[in-house]
Amino acid sequence: MAIRAGPGGALVATTLYSFVLKSKAIVDVILLAGLYTTRIVAGAACINVILSHWLLALSMFIFLSLALVKRYTEMSELQATSTTSTAKGRGYRLDDIELISIVGPTSGYLSVLVFALYLNSDIIQSPYETPYLMCALVARSSQRNE
Repeated sequence: MAIRAGPGGALVATTLYSFVLKSKAIVDVILLAGLYTTRIVAGAACINVILSHWLLALSMFIFLSLALVKRYTEMSELQATSTTSTAKGRGYRLDDIELISIVGPTSGYLSVLVFALYLNSDIIQSPYETPYLMCALVARSSQRNE
């Protein structure tokens, strides 16, 4: 029953976002992060995988951070090129750029914290002999992208 309600709920949330909530500051990015996380839930349901709360928390914080980066970029461009102080179609004003510049990276740091707590949890300590090597793999892959 929950799986059947999922697509309908996502459709309602997406429609609300498109027509109403897109213009509400902060609510829009939280809803976007939730919708992206819903895609992870839907994908897991399709392939019959049990999701962990670690993955859901990590994804919410990462997606929130990415949505806020996008808003920060929009506001920075508005600040540099426009005479208006409000983003068209958005609920953000130039005064919000400071809040966005704080909350965005904080959300990213929280995703790193969730990952660190996951690495230290009993869930990962059991199946892996040296779970901290995952940190080295993540660090190594991020160096390749620079």
